[in-house]
Amino acid sequence: MGMYTDLVCTAIIKEEYRDRINNLVFNSSLFDDKNSWQDLFKEDWAEDFTENERAVLIPFGENQLKKEEIFDGVTLHIECSIKNYESTYEAFFEFLKEISDKIVEFKTLFEESYEYINNGCVYFWFNHLTNKSENVYRYF
Repeated sequence: MGMYTDLVCTAIIKEEYRDRINNLVFNSSLFDDKNSWQDLFKEDWAEDFTENERAVLIPFGENQLKKEEIFDGVTLHIECSIKNYESTYEAFFEFLKEISDKIVEFKTLFEESYEYINNGCVYFWFNHLTNKSENVYRYF
């Protein structure tokens, strides 16, 4: 089946792309052909991400956020989980660099990136902005 990878990302979207992001978040859904990344971003620089088969899963893959929490008109905040078979998150990171004034946070967590210690668990997040792992300890 494969393992899931979690994504947490926050970015300030450039003004010229805000309407498109708003369209994607509020007027589309999982596997919707209208208002998809590919439909809304036809520029050559976007193809690595938009033509990625799993791009449709961002931000709608295993997502618990309400649409209002995903995009407020300026800030895009995504928390989702997908099977990152085709380096979808890595392609999304490069794409996000183009459409953002600033990427505030971009972290991934592989499904098995944890270790049980005492009465809790350490999760090993990878921060794509610093290219370093960050350990987060959670008590049970």
